[in-house]
Formats: sequence, C-alpha cells, structure tokens
Amino acid sequence: MTETIQGAIARVAQTLRAAGIDAARLEGRLLVEAVTEASPSRDRTLAMEEAQRLNEFVERRLRREPVALIVGEREFWSLAFRVTLDTLVPRPESETLVQEALAWAKGFENAASVLDLGTGSGCLLLSVLSERRDDRGVGVDINREALAVAESNAHRLGLTERSRFVTGDWGTGLMESFDVVLANPPYVSDDELAELMPEVARYEPRLALAGGMDGLDPYRHIARQARRLVTPRGALFLELSPPRAEATTALFEAEGFRLDHYANDLAGHRRCAVLTRR
Repeated sequence: MTETIQGAIARVAQTLRAAGIDAARLEGRLLVEAVTEASPSRDRTLAMEEAQRLNEFVERRLRREPVALIVGEREFWSLAFRVTLDTLVPRPESETLVQEALAWAKGFENAASVLDLGTGSGCLLLSVLSERRDDRGVGVDINREALAVAESNAHRLGLTERSRFVTGDWGTGLMESFDVVLANPPYVSDDELAELMPEVARYEPRLALAGGMDGLDPYRHIARQARRLVTPRGALFLELSPPRAEATTALFEAEGFRLDHYANDLAGHRRCAVLTRR
C-alpha cells in the first residue's frame, strides 16, 4: 500500500494519539520528516524502505522511547543537537539559562570565558558560544560517552576551535576561573525517581537525573567548588527544581555567593538562579 507524506503524518499522529501520547501531530511530523528527509509541504509517495523505517520508528515510540532518541537529535536554542542514551534530551526550560547568561554577558567589554558543568550534549555551552563569537568555553562531564556526543555537536556547529571538553567530577581539577558558569545538575530526588515518565525513566541516563535523597546532593558538591570557579565579574547560572529553589540557593549563599535574581521559564516556574560572588 502506497502512502503520501501527508497521509503518513496523519496516520502516525492518529496511532500515537490513540496510545495516549501528547503532541501526537507534532511527533508524527518529526518521525516522517526524519524518515523522508523532506518537508511535509513537498508531498510525495513514501518509498518502500521509508515506509518500513517509519513503522519501526512508530513501534519504538509506542514503547515510549523519546522522539529525540529515535531520530537522533533535538532542537535547542534553534540549533540541532545530537543526543544518545548517554545524554539528557535538551529541554526548552533549560534555554532559560542561556537567555540569562547572554543577558549578563552583554555587560562585558571583551570576550567571556564560559564553563558548563555536567555538559551532557553540550547544548548550554554551545548555545552561548553560538551567540558570542569571541567567547571560548569548557564543558565538563564525568561520562566520557556524553563528552563524545558534545564534541560531535561542537563539530557540527562549527564551534570546535572555541570549545573543549574534559572529563571531570564537576569542577574538581579545574585550575582556572570563568566569567559565565552554567550548571544543570541532576535534581530528581529518590522519591521522585519512581514517578518519572517512562520516556525519562527508561531511556535517559540515571546518572544525569538522580540528585540523592533530597535532590540536592550535586548542588552541594558544586557549591563547595563554585567560588574558585567564578571570576569576580562573573556569575553562576544554575538550573533549579522549582520547589527547591530557596533550599538550593541557600547552599551557595553559605559558600560566599549572593542571589542576584531568579528567572522563570516560559511556564512561569523558577528555573534559573543567577548567583554572584560576595
């Protein structure tokens, strides 16, 4: 049976909707685009190989594998980032950190140095560097496989010359300080891990999710190291679990930082704390 691109999108969307998957139409379009490498506006009949591959993609999605992992990439800050099972799928709310870092760095008269702790796919660091053409940055992650993904994203975006990626336990071993320090640590508490959606629980790396009993263990590690990592003119841009915003910032205030402000994501949740050295 032959099927057009538009017909395939409608069919896949209906299948996903019947399975209780949100944004079924959007996901159907993304899966069909990945298979056909064509815009839906240019309708044509799917080749047999494309139809077979699309059916495989749909079966994977019905098993709750995230679309980003099925197609191999996710858009973040209007850039395409490769993702794998070794990295978190970049989320729109994390763009709040990029927005705040760029706004802060506008006040610099010269280039800024950027550090991304727990870089994963490299989306935070590389998004900032893509906007500030003279800046250079370092991404740190304990997972070497994740660093390989970040390096491939830097290559794809033409940012290899201005970025480097190193294996490390947060800031341990770093001997320099930075003007912009970005961090999106794991912040899911032990109780919350059991409540995660299957797309997250089954397919995203637990190491990048689990924040300990109260969700704050990684923040405690970063707080103890942060003061030597941030330059006097610099700031720390920290992604938050909104219910624990005050508890999180208190850890850094105890280590010589002051809260400049919180920034909300598009849903109105406290998502980023901007902290400076006292």
